[in-house]
Amino acid sequence: MRSDTEDSLRKLYLSVADSNHIVIYCGSGVIKNKIGGVSRDSLVTLVAQKTMLGFAKQYGFKKVSAACTNFFTSKDHTPEFKATIAASYAEKKDKDNTIVSSIGETLYRDSWSEGRLLSELAKFVIKLSVDFKKSVSIVTSNYDTFIEDSIIKELYIPYAKKKEEEEKGKTSTKDFKDFDVDLRLVGYAYGEGDKGVPCYDYAFARNEKLPKIEIHHLHGRICSMVSSYALNNLASNKDVDKEGAGLFIRSGKLVFSEEDYEESHDRSLEVLTNLFSQGTTIIVGSSLTDTPLVRSLLKIKSKSEEQHGKNGGKIVSSRRAVYAFMKCGIDGYEKFQLERAEALGIEPLFYEFHDEIPEVFSNLTALLVRGNKDGSYSEVLPYDQALREWVRLAIRLTNHQKQFRELVESGYEMSAKLARDVIIERYARKDELLKIECWFLDLEGDVSKKVLRVWTNSVGPTFATDLRRSEAVSSLNAEKVASVQAFCEGAPKIIPIDQLKLGLVKLKDDKNISATRWKSFMSVPIVIPFEEYDVDVTVGVVTLASTYKYSDFENRDFFNSKKALDVLKASKNESFMSIYDDPNERRDICDYLKALGIYLAKMIYLESKEN
Repeated sequence: MRSDTEDSLRKLYLSVADSNHIVIYCGSGVIKNKIGGVSRDSLVTLVAQKTMLGFAKQYGFKKVSAACTNFFTSKDHTPEFKATIAASYAEKKDKDNTIVSSIGETLYRDSWSEGRLLSELAKFVIKLSVDFKKSVSIVTSNYDTFIEDSIIKELYIPYAKKKEEEEKGKTSTKDFKDFDVDLRLVGYAYGEGDKGVPCYDYAFARNEKLPKIEIHHLHGRICSMVSSYALNNLASNKDVDKEGAGLFIRSGKLVFSEEDYEESHDRSLEVLTNLFSQGTTIIVGSSLTDTPLVRSLLKIKSKSEEQHGKNGGKIVSSRRAVYAFMKCGIDGYEKFQLERAEALGIEPLFYEFHDEIPEVFSNLTALLVRGNKDGSYSEVLPYDQALREWVRLAIRLTNHQKQFRELVESGYEMSAKLARDVIIERYARKDELLKIECWFLDLEGDVSKKVLRVWTNSVGPTFATDLRRSEAVSSLNAEKVASVQAFCEGAPKIIPIDQLKLGLVKLKDDKNISATRWKSFMSVPIVIPFEEYDVDVTVGVVTLASTYKYSDFENRDFFNSKKALDVLKASKNESFMSIYDDPNERRDICDYLKALGIYLAKMIYLESKEN
């Protein structure tokens, strides 16, 4: 984390601590890893594949498919423009349901690759509301229920464990009467008027004066009856103002096409301006290009300037935005970003890697827990303290040769057994070779110079430290090394070799082939808790590599992905990671790799502590 970001984060903590109302704006970046990196562009394309089927039947699939592929993959048109086309071809009698079900299927189809951001955000919000009795308003342009599901999950899991321990077999964990949390979670969806209509109300204790977490769905809400944690686990769910679309429930007016955005503009502007004026505001997961968002910030800034001008006071912004630091070869490019932030009346918290975003909320939660009254975090932030502690313990273990060799051998045996007896046996294709590598975090100097180092793999144990492969955690290496990329993203990823900038061998016929035998990778970050610092920390990555290639179906028939899938299944040298279209299987393999990594990480931690 950048030093200026650390300074801004400490200021944000003080602002949060002093404010009675916290507002959090969540853009699409918040759910990026949850939905497999599907962009707004991709989502619109997937909707068009459903809505334009009738058009294709009328004019011929082959001809229309080529035209649609060119149009919807073009960078010359905005997602809103494409959405207008997709919506216009939906059958009028069932237009809304078609769009809702298409979006719902896309959002909830592949949620195996969840990162840390949603859970860290949920912990932060719960801490504010339950422990500090602060009002919290979350406002989002996203359609999904992942934020509310994460909040409920973070509350529900410890409750379920407690109930299981205390009254195993006697009462249902879905019974809210005994829920030991003072909290209400209320969702609002927007339609014709400026006032949001409640679309759910989860009361964890029946008291109208409870602290309340509000979630405002600016562009409508689509709830999956299968995927929603709330619908499937909580008995007190009250969904009002809802319409069914097969397996999905829509609340509010769905904002999808250009017409929808125009119609909703004034309403969204009013809602955002009102909320941002009520307390400390944190903007996360947004590129700060959404028109109502930008205009609401400018409107508030203008009012603040006018107010402070009359009083002769200095403007202190209570609005912060967590967004990417954009590197550019032009000197002063950082200054450009700072100038725009000042123009919008916000203070930026820059991040270089996506995994640094959950760090912000993890640090804020830890600072709130301690209140920073004992000075524990006055010099070094809690997350950085935990990182240093991890590296200290890891180095200590390597200095104890006996314990270190035992751990490396154990890691080799477990990873080899997992690769051979589980993944190859259950999932891999004929003659597909696999390798598992377990990378753990090291530091070179301060916490900004992170290094991933291979501790063990399924091929054979390596005891000499100098022989273990290591890669710096950097933007450059994130483009070349799958493990580094997953670490930086903070979420499990499947990465084909052609998406990595590796060494290529030039052939006579102008074809390029990779210099490595490994053609596809599933990389899973490893997170463990550091209770003494009140944070969870990403300490490593476990990577599964295959000698077979991975295809992500980008070049599929526009209207017939099943046909393309069947072709891939029949093709040679296609990895099981790409041909299995079932996210449950990816989730299972991801869980196997994660369990291995967590076990080894805790062994490193505990063995060193004991020594």
